[in-house]
Amino acid sequence: MKQSVRSLLTVATTTLVGTSSIRNVAADEYTHRYKAGDKVDLWVNKVGPYANPQEAYEYYILPYCAPDTIHHPDTEGGGQFNKLKSHSIGERLGGHALRHSGHDLVYPSDTTIGETGVLETCTTKPLDDAQAKLFTTAANDQWFYQMYVDDLPVWGMVGEMLPDLDAAKAEHFGSDLSHLEEAVARHEAMGGALKPYVYTKRTLQVSYNKERIIKVDLTSDPASLSEVK
Repeated sequence: MKQSVRSLLTVATTTLVGTSSIRNVAADEYTHRYKAGDKVDLWVNKVGPYANPQEAYEYYILPYCAPDTIHHPDTEGGGQFNKLKSHSIGERLGGHALRHSGHDLVYPSDTTIGETGVLETCTTKPLDDAQAKLFTTAANDQWFYQMYVDDLPVWGMVGEMLPDLDAAKAEHFGSDLSHLEEAVARHEAMGGALKPYVYTKRTLQVSYNKERIIKVDLTSDPASLSEVK
């Protein structure tokens, strides 16, 4: 039986002088003005090889799971997960295929101080051979994906081709995976085979100023890399 993949998205909020980093995404994305409690939509767009951006596929060609939120397909009414966005003319001309990520994100209040956040999880069913092959292809061909928050794009890698991480961590790096490139180079120099891994934890950081979102960053946690098998 193929293994299931547990995926996590942390949406972080940090208050800065004049600028705050928040944890949410879904509200009036047409006026680009939000108030506390407004929903902020996180849209997923496309995936494809980093070396060939013209080769692009819809995000959910990969068997990513639905977040355990009110938007999950099993909830009453089916939620918003994977629903196609009503595209503007510009989005259509740009070839976008935006679909709802299923994450339930909310604009913070002006009184938010320091760094706060929300952790949303989802778990895939055990992958069948075809699904595992898709993730393997994505890791091997260095696929990246694109997401949008309030018309601001962010990008992330689906996975990596790496040596056996359990052995690498135990032998050289402990729980520190910040030197993965060194591990890969050393492994390849020794003629070792690489295995496909996918990122299962991502952090979305949204910076805001009063009623406007001004910056979005996405990071993938190397410690969350899970072998596709």
